[in-house]
Parts: sequence; structure tokens; C-alpha cells
Amino acid sequence: QYDNRPDAGEWVRAEKESNDTSATADYVAIGDTMYGELSNGSDIDWFYMACNTPGTIKIVLVSDTAILNTYEIMMSLLRDDTGNTVANGEVFSQNGVSGLALECRVDFPGYYSLAIASNKLNANGGSRMSSFYYYFVPDK
Repeated sequence: QYDNRPDAGEWVRAEKESNDTSATADYVAIGDTMYGELSNGSDIDWFYMACNTPGTIKIVLVSDTAILNTYEIMMSLLRDDTGNTVANGEVFSQNGVSGLALECRVDFPGYYSLAIASNKLNANGGSRMSSFYYYFVPDK
């Protein structure tokens, strides 16, 4: 299920700082692979995507399991018009690859925001890189 993504080394675009709020989020198009860096425990990387029709949003964030567990990397999808969280990433490990996966049914066209954060990084604890792949499957 999570194998339909490029290798982590095939990154397409880097986040643009400052994307620390939903108002300064980076746009992500269908099929984009993004990578970013969480620099401390208060850093939240925000991205947004447009869904013009009902369908399913799928996002896979690739990371080492030890990093996910040690730094408690989190991923949430929010609906922009309401600010409500509609899905959270779930840890997966499959075929030697681990990360967070999020799959969410979208009934309402509009903009959706993705927040990636860690509550265990600190100013002296270094930063953590992650990459994610976004795709959208419209209803037929």
C-alpha cells in the first residue's frame, strides 16, 4: 500500500522557510515530494494543497523508526475553512521502510493544510529531516 512513492533520495522540492504557520504554508501539488527540517520542538512545518473535487488524500512521510519514536514526529491534516483536524498520520513499517502514513476521504472541495511537528526536539538537540509524498485520488 505504501510502496507507490519515489525513493527518499528522489526529492523534488525543499520546504521554504518560514513555513511555521498555516498562513505561510508551502503549496504542495499532486504528486509532489517535499522535504523539510524540524529544527526544534516549537518548529511546525506547514504545507497546503487544493482539492477541487471529492476524493482521497494520501500522504506518506518517510523516516527512520528510531527518529519517529525518539522525537515523536507527528503529522496532521486540517480543513482550512474550519480549522478542524480531519486525519492524523499513523506509524507504519513495511518492507524495511518506516514512516507516517495518512489517508483521508475528502468530501468537500477546498484547501487542506498539513502540519508536521515534533515535541521532543530542543534548541540544542539538533534537527531532523523528513520527506513526504502527496497524492490525491479523485472520485470517478
